[in-house]
Amino acid sequence: MAKRTLAAVAAAIVTLVSGATTTATASPTSAQSPTAVDAWGQPSADAGGSNFNPGETQLTASNVPRLRPAWSADAFTIAGSAIVNRVAYYTTGPGNTADHASLVAKNVATGATLWSMQLPLGTFNQPSVAGNRLLLSYYWAPRPTGNDLYGGLLAVDLTNHSIAWRAETGTSDTPHDVVSQNGLAFFGDNTHLRGYRVSDGKLLWSQPATSQFGPTLAMGSSVFANVDDHLKAFDQKTGRVLWSAPLAYSDLAAGPVAADGHVYIESYPYIEAFNATGCGAATCAPIWRMRPPGDIGFNMLLGGAGAGRLTVSWRDETVGHFHSLLSSLSAATGKPFWTRTVNTAGEPPMRSGNLIWLQTRDDWLESFSVATGAHLGTTVIPNANGYEQRAAVSDGTVLVDTMGTMEALRIASPTQHEPITGPGGKCVDVRSAGQADGTPVQLYTCNGTASQDWTNVRSRASIMAYGKCLDSRSGGTANGTKVQLWTCNSTNAQAWVPQLDGSLLNPASGKCLDDPRGSLTNGTQLQLYTCNKTASQRWKIANSIL
Repeated sequence: MAKRTLAAVAAAIVTLVSGATTTATASPTSAQSPTAVDAWGQPSADAGGSNFNPGETQLTASNVPRLRPAWSADAFTIAGSAIVNRVAYYTTGPGNTADHASLVAKNVATGATLWSMQLPLGTFNQPSVAGNRLLLSYYWAPRPTGNDLYGGLLAVDLTNHSIAWRAETGTSDTPHDVVSQNGLAFFGDNTHLRGYRVSDGKLLWSQPATSQFGPTLAMGSSVFANVDDHLKAFDQKTGRVLWSAPLAYSDLAAGPVAADGHVYIESYPYIEAFNATGCGAATCAPIWRMRPPGDIGFNMLLGGAGAGRLTVSWRDETVGHFHSLLSSLSAATGKPFWTRTVNTAGEPPMRSGNLIWLQTRDDWLESFSVATGAHLGTTVIPNANGYEQRAAVSDGTVLVDTMGTMEALRIASPTQHEPITGPGGKCVDVRSAGQADGTPVQLYTCNGTASQDWTNVRSRASIMAYGKCLDSRSGGTANGTKVQLWTCNSTNAQAWVPQLDGSLLNPASGKCLDDPRGSLTNGTQLQLYTCNKTASQRWKIANSIL
């Protein structure tokens, strides 16, 4: 499906080494060299650990409840993004074999286009940046001299915005995302795993891999992949197999995750950990094996690795089809630090600093404390369209590809809280910052805390704090029914519609949110009451909420 082209700042014509013509815009900013912190784009990766570049806005447990939609732009479906030193790179275009896509570079915080260029092909995977090269694996590309389709690897020079080189695989199999390290690039396509030199695209090695599940992973001097029913470690320079380990049900497992000198992978129904350097033999046994508790559904999701921890989510059928469990495991032993129930996860958990991110229910991005597992906030992803998303994190911004739109979520400034103010100029407040179901919602002096930070899910007219919904107790409709915080369930008890007179109507009951007897007293639990247009029912709601 054709997409709208993004506006260019200024146009110039550059000739590609492949002979294609490309349109570039204004030259990039000086801050485009990759760093260990920002050169990240894999959902299963540790997004920068706890290190940040000087001057970056940090997403932390204290400010993540203020995450808000900041900007959006057309993007090629599910291709994802890469962020390097506050510059976001992604592809946008038709997503078909006939037309050409574009590569776009944007300021990750503001969404301002720094430059863009047309690419000679139409279908790409998630980009990866290595030095001054941006790498894109592609698929369903017509051969220049024929009608059959094939895949390959494309390198863009980030200095002059031109094609540096292009390598064809000779197969029509869909390739995985490319990863890069030590001046080398690696990707597989279900026939072979290949290693290329980033500077000129020279193919250094190719290893048969008749089946690969999940992406390739590079760490140290090795490349790891789930291929041919084994976790295999390859030498980055030569492609030689260093060691391997058999996997059970490898077709259900995602690609490996690595951190702290360990490689982790699902071997259903277990999670297994290996020393990245091997065991001194051709075939290695895991250093630990952990079976998550419960009646395990398929598709355990591993990610958020780093600083001695690994994060995993899985569906426990005893909890319910629409719920999963999320657990933080010790990297050394596999023992859980904490485990909590969450909404059904769609992508592997990812980590940034002291936060764990989990995309759930197709259109929610939820955040948790690395240390304790405490739920910190829920952000509704605009234009999610009911699909699982891919995300990247940098400089106070979360980029999410939502099946055709790149959505940027960014923390609001400390002065831009989103309170609901009411009688006496006081705020709708979650009592004692509680997050348990049934926590009273009360009137309280406005104080700018997360307990007074409200967001809205427009599709079901619900109002949320701490990822839970404003709710009439037990679905009550009578005068005096107290309101509380409760897990969002799309019921009538959680629907609220603002009225022209400033009241907040619960349509199912036909009653309004009310300060009992106009008390104006801190700690007064709010209630439902017959709408009466008095000051006790007059609420000021930010336009960004409703």
